[in-house]
Amino acid sequence: MLTGSYSNVAPTRYGATHIEAKQDLGRDELSFKLLDYADKTGTPLLAVCRGLQEMNVHFGGTLHPDWREVEGFYEPHLEDNTQPLEVQYQPVHDVNIQANGRLAAFGEKWHVNSLHKQAIHKVGARLLVEALASDGLVEAVSLLQHPFMIGVQWHPELNYAQDDLSKFLFTEFIHYASKPQTE
Repeated sequence: MLTGSYSNVAPTRYGATHIEAKQDLGRDELSFKLLDYADKTGTPLLAVCRGLQEMNVHFGGTLHPDWREVEGFYEPHLEDNTQPLEVQYQPVHDVNIQANGRLAAFGEKWHVNSLHKQAIHKVGARLLVEALASDGLVEAVSLLQHPFMIGVQWHPELNYAQDDLSKFLFTEFIHYASKPQTE
């Protein structure tokens, strides 16, 4: 599982030249090795927030360094730091679930919490867009022809007990992780 983080993917990983104050180069290195391994071996992988961004970059995609600087994005994709954590991490906007993906069984829309600065710009090769915010920002992707590799921009771990889509993500991840892997 690739988790969220206060750090961001290093710009050099996706061909950008801006200065990124919150980097973790060690995490980048480890995450990209794990993604490569999971891709080659069919090992299940669930990527959350920064993990989704790492997954996208690993497969050749690019990121917006800060979605607030892109005209057209308007959904509340950042937490309100003036609120307590239990308020910050509540669902804030809908995602439009795409009909041809793993999440399609949950209908056309789902309400999610979304707390991030970086966002997918160009979707990586072999990745399928699973869900979009109503402003067009990519909120979930999966790797085609892989037993279970999915990334979500939101934080399913924070409302797990109350959210059927969150339960699905973790149940499926555990289901596939419990199967023997081939190398």
